[in-house]
Amino acid sequence: MSKELTKTQQKILDFLADSKSKGLMPTLAEIAKKFGYKNRSTVQQHLQAIEKKGYIKRNSKLSRGIELLLEDKFFIPRAILGEVAAGNPLTIYPDAIDTIQLPTIARMPQDSFLLRVKGDSLKDAYIFSG
Repeated sequence: MSKELTKTQQKILDFLADSKSKGLMPTLAEIAKKFGYKNRSTVQQHLQAIEKKGYIKRNSKLSRGIELLLEDKFFIPRAILGEVAAGNPLTIYPDAIDTIQLPTIARMPQDSFLLRVKGDSLKDAYIFSG
């Protein structure tokens, strides 16, 4: 079976990841409300498909029993092409100076890259050194 998610499944997985980052996984009713479904059975079907593809694990005994499974196979490398001192001009190197593994649910284009920040002048914008 394909590990590729449909657009709807990806939207649901993104919602689950966002909910987890806020500290509380949603219930079936909350997912149904978010996506405009009248029946929780529709949500169940989507979650079953996402679970079969290995992105989540569900515990049917818990109302908030969805667990994200971000295994190594769901991470993709992204090149770090340079370093930027916070507030100073940018230096980009022609070849990657490092790579970092990001989860595939980050949905970054294949040709994207990252820059490493040095310094703390952007800390008020929650951009930290490293």
